[in-house]
Amino acid sequence: SIPELAEELNVNYFVEGSGQKIGDEIVLTIQLIEAPTDKHLWSKRYKRKLKDVFTLQADVAKSIAAEVNAIITPKEQERIEKIPTNNLVAYDYYLKGIVLLNDETGKGLEEGIVQFKKAIQEDSKFANAYAYVAISYYYLDLFRQEKQYTEEVKNYADKAIHLDADLGESLIAKALYLMQIEDYEQAVIALEEVLDYYPNLAWIHNFLSDIYAYMLPNTEKYLIHALQGIQVAVSDKDSVSKSITFLHLSNALAQTGFMEEAEKYVMQSKAYNPQNHYAKYLHEYIKFSKHRDLKQTKTAMIEIYKEDTTRIDVIQEIGKICYTLKDYQEAWVYYDKLISLRTALQLDLYHNEDANIAFVLEQLGRKKEAEAFYESYLAFANKDQSIYHDLIFASYFAAKGDIEKGMEYMKAFTKQRHYQYWFVLFLERDPILSKMRNHPDYQPTIQKILANFWEDHEDLKAVLVEREIIEL
Repeated sequence: SIPELAEELNVNYFVEGSGQKIGDEIVLTIQLIEAPTDKHLWSKRYKRKLKDVFTLQADVAKSIAAEVNAIITPKEQERIEKIPTNNLVAYDYYLKGIVLLNDETGKGLEEGIVQFKKAIQEDSKFANAYAYVAISYYYLDLFRQEKQYTEEVKNYADKAIHLDADLGESLIAKALYLMQIEDYEQAVIALEEVLDYYPNLAWIHNFLSDIYAYMLPNTEKYLIHALQGIQVAVSDKDSVSKSITFLHLSNALAQTGFMEEAEKYVMQSKAYNPQNHYAKYLHEYIKFSKHRDLKQTKTAMIEIYKEDTTRIDVIQEIGKICYTLKDYQEAWVYYDKLISLRTALQLDLYHNEDANIAFVLEQLGRKKEAEAFYESYLAFANKDQSIYHDLIFASYFAAKGDIEKGMEYMKAFTKQRHYQYWFVLFLERDPILSKMRNHPDYQPTIQKILANFWEDHEDLKAVLVEREIIEL
């Protein structure tokens, strides 16, 4: 109900509307509802020529603002009245491109670019269209080992910024270019600038969640952006987008050790999109954190894999589970599939697994092949600038038999904070790190890593209580 949504979103008003196109005219009926009481406060019917569609949008926004006595700043007034293009043909191409970009199969990206470029041909100053060409090229390149469209992302993002530096889409395009060239610190600044203008964009919070989960790992910031994204997602009519946002929150909660709450949100993610494989295997890991039976988790993951045997992420997870269980023969079955897919599709993914792959090959007596993966892992380690840098090197030196050097790096890792629960959960089970278990500093170092995590967990609990995500 509207009152329930209002409480979850923390809003006072809802706007409902319906419309139709009759000839060259648009007819809209707009209603303003007082959310807590579900009381209809105001209703108005608008009739405009199709060519005046943007003036109509501005009129509706200003009428609603006046009705709720909202104070509109000059900058906000300027954004409300800004017309993206005077060319309706260009705008039609642009809308077609947006529909193709949002195709959940990802197959519409290239055709979407065609539509955006047609919009630019009709109106060479259409900043939104330039921005979305950049955004589309970014997604085309997302998991490619060799990026093909970096210049295109840069050029179209630059053009969008040149035409309208305050446009949300221009700022997003700029941020994605920075992500494309792996300048994540600057990408965060650009994305936060987007939120200054448009605080209710769930996908921007999701981008920031991804950065803080993987590129600049920080579980506290990851959780905060996941929480902010979820508020917006509740009102999103797209069930796939809702599923992704609930997944982000569930994963953020899991990574900070709040498993009961994580399970609640992962189940909502699966409910909105039963085909969300990420949610399926996240749920299995959440359940593992409770029952600690890794063989049971492996069986469940294999069932998920059978649903789609091309899922490289699921293949990687099963390989890692088999490695952890020291079932090296079966681990190689899945790691071999991972390597084949990574090579065939030229994907720059999962090089953090190369040490495990090398170790598995060593256990199978294939030392020459193993050495190539150790070299690949070392290249990955040298490039890594995350909080896990020392732990990555600890694994490398332990695997290579340099226990003292491995312990040196592992002790250095104890200076880090806000790392993910999965590292804590598997730390003492890891076959490579376990090579250091007879070193006198091993157990004290393990205990320090665990203590750091649970201290951060307690600090975050206050944030979750305030947001009513958990109860004391």
